[in-house]
Amino acid sequence: MPAILSRFRRRRAPDDTDARGPGEIDLSAAGARVVIVPDLGARITHFELGGRQWLAQDEVSPTDADAARGGATGYEECFPTVGACRLVSRNSGLAIEIPALGELRTMRPAMRVTTLDGALEVVCTWTGERFAYRFTRGVRVSPGVVRMRYATTNTGAASLPFLWASNIALPLGPATRISLPESARGRVLAQSGVDFLGVGAEHKWPRFRTAKKLVDMTVPDEVGPRYACHLSFDMPGGIVSVSEGSQRLEARFDEKQIPQLGLAIRKRVGTGLNRGVTLQPAIGTPDVLAHAAGVSAGTPWLEPGETREWEISWRSPTE
Repeated sequence: MPAILSRFRRRRAPDDTDARGPGEIDLSAAGARVVIVPDLGARITHFELGGRQWLAQDEVSPTDADAARGGATGYEECFPTVGACRLVSRNSGLAIEIPALGELRTMRPAMRVTTLDGALEVVCTWTGERFAYRFTRGVRVSPGVVRMRYATTNTGAASLPFLWASNIALPLGPATRISLPESARGRVLAQSGVDFLGVGAEHKWPRFRTAKKLVDMTVPDEVGPRYACHLSFDMPGGIVSVSEGSQRLEARFDEKQIPQLGLAIRKRVGTGLNRGVTLQPAIGTPDVLAHAAGVSAGTPWLEPGETREWEISWRSPTE
């Protein structure tokens, strides 16, 4: 049977002797466990499926550029942008600054625990601060499966451009393998220590051409001795997985709902955030909102009162 456990640590604030600390919400079922921290923008810090804790763990705070390219830790939601940017309002002319990975991670959402089809679900709802929107994520944990249900509504009177991506940071080791749909079209958003023929160059999964050779991206540790890249893919199918030996983490979604995927790879000297793989299932190119309008299928829009919904299902099938 699914179970939920809320654990709260208390801290004493100078002006509030009864302030509540960050706390954790722990959802578990047979073969699945998710830990959510409300005060960190409902970041998921523990994501267990198939007997493995999949998320990278690191205490280092990334810079804005690192965060936008997958350098953050845990599992968190990016909205209404991925890269930090400044937007100018068409109506008021005011410049609006949006931080890297959007503003959801900086706000504590409203939390609700509910039961759906016999499984417990934590529903997080954010109300936009810089823009008029409502963003909802439901996390349902049942035996062997974690399902994420999303919805966002434009609550304002003007059309709203947005980008969304889940930022899922995983460790990178010699045995890490990535599986995307064959021939998925990829675009280079950023590169360092490797030449994929420049930013904006296009390739087809899994073989990318560099200035010197053809490389197989399914085993990122073998691509080069020291490099980093941020890629965006148009998804012809809705199955993505990362494997470590016989263990596999698999995401399934409707590619009509989630048509893009960001992939960030970091293999540099050192540990922690210097090495990692980040998956970014995305609506819109997982980059800077102010830039994405110039990219094919880059920026979706929500009209006033419009709601958009999508889902991701996570499993750990055996090989």
